[in-house]
Amino acid sequence: MYRIFQLICYREIKILGMLSHPNVTPLLYHQINAKKIYLVLPYCPVGSLSDFQMPLTENLAAHFFSQVVSAMAYVHSRSILHRDLKPANFLIYPDLKLEITDFGVAEILPAFDEDWDWCTSSAGSPAFQSPEVTRPANWKSSGDLDRGSAEIAKGFRGSKVDVWAAGVCL
Repeated sequence: MYRIFQLICYREIKILGMLSHPNVTPLLYHQINAKKIYLVLPYCPVGSLSDFQMPLTENLAAHFFSQVVSAMAYVHSRSILHRDLKPANFLIYPDLKLEITDFGVAEILPAFDEDWDWCTSSAGSPAFQSPEVTRPANWKSSGDLDRGSAEIAKGFRGSKVDVWAAGVCL
């Protein structure tokens, strides 16, 4: 189990090292030893959007959503799919700045390919996944949802799945 956790952390470290955007949580420092992996991220005193206590007016939702769209356009321009957009992965700061965090199940895809975002596997929270990902007829085997990563027979556009998830969050 620890080996899987290591691989997830290594991938997240690599991805965060490729990204520099005001609405993507930066990796400040990391340390790896034989038994532990430490990732140091900025402190966020407000918490995530799922913990947000202020009334979410239409203007405030538009303010947050514009930041999500800006960050995702940047992330996708780097040939990276987040694959787990949800309110718990949107950090909110006191100045109402939003940062996307938790790139643990993100995927780096080949750049310079017109089909760069074609995917055949999914990850993330089912409640925020698009119909083509959650439709059981598309799964290669039963029980995939229980394992947390379904193998998709027909495939789908990963960037569109991220956009769908962002819209569900709105």
